Amino acid sequence: MRRGIFAGLAALAVAGVIAAPVFTKSSTAAPAPKSIKFSTSIPEALKLAAKSKKPVFIDFGAEWCGPCKKMLNETYKDPTIVSRAEGFISVYIDIDKQPKVAEKYKVEAVPTVVFLDSTGKVVNQSIGFLNVQKFGKLMDESKAKATTKTK
Repeated sequence: MRRGIFAGLAALAVAGVIAAPVFTKSSTAAPAPKSIKFSTSIPEALKLAAKSKKPVFIDFGAEWCGPCKKMLNETYKDPTIVSRAEGFISVYIDIDKQPKVAEKYKVEAVPTVVFLDSTGKVVNQSIGFLNVQKFGKLMDESKAKATTKTK
């Protein structure tokens, strides 16, 4: 008798009557957080800035830097910051991989964020971890300074 039941279930499964559950992505699932798209070349960023008339922000960090990682994983993934960053050309410089660039901008500690106008002149900078509110305020101030200088 048992053999007959299992054979019958197997036949139904093969016929497609008993289907395995199908897992689909829920439409209510939160999308993966977006992040700021960073370049790693200041010369390329300055070319884009000159064409677009956008200011540049450079984030100087290092792989070993805890506050740098926190900014990359929290501050730079916040939707309001990602949205504001569209008004900038964003660059990430690892000070261990590009020490001469860090030296040029007088970076003595990380994280350091430097804002440039579209011509490449420094308009603002900050040292240390910045949460979403502080970084957003710094972005707004820097953008205002950068657009005032280039007018």
